[in-house]
Amino acid sequence: MKTYQTGVAGKATDTPLSTLQRYLQRNHITLQPCDVPSRGCGENRGYSLRRVLQIAITTELSHLGIGPSRAAKAAFEFSDRGNTGRAVGELYPLGRTLLVGLPRGENKVICIPPDQSISDVLSNDSAAFIIDCNNVVAKVTSKLDKK
Repeated sequence: MKTYQTGVAGKATDTPLSTLQRYLQRNHITLQPCDVPSRGCGENRGYSLRRVLQIAITTELSHLGIGPSRAAKAAFEFSDRGNTGRAVGELYPLGRTLLVGLPRGENKVICIPPDQSISDVLSNDSAAFIIDCNNVVAKVTSKLDKK
């Protein structure tokens, strides 16, 4: 699996390296088996695309005023959990993929089909925040493709 060094991940996600370091030190973002930890002997840490997307969504949510702990947990819902019809860390193949934060700290990833609105899909849920994952994935992958 391809991984990205810290500097590349920071630039691709518009996350200052000091902020990224803080996310890691405070365990908001934790490396998973798909990532490569630094072994302390000159070997760089490697972030999988899933981790880079988690960092990007966490940063987006932080810009909206969501605390980094809540933001990273919500982002993990997209980056490391799948749904029916959606593989882990990927978008739904049709429609828009939205990450929805609910008032009691719950998060879910939903699909808005092309012929429906968000209100049709959310039904009785009252969202605390909504992130369009399609936009985040497009921005990050565009920057990573340039590397």
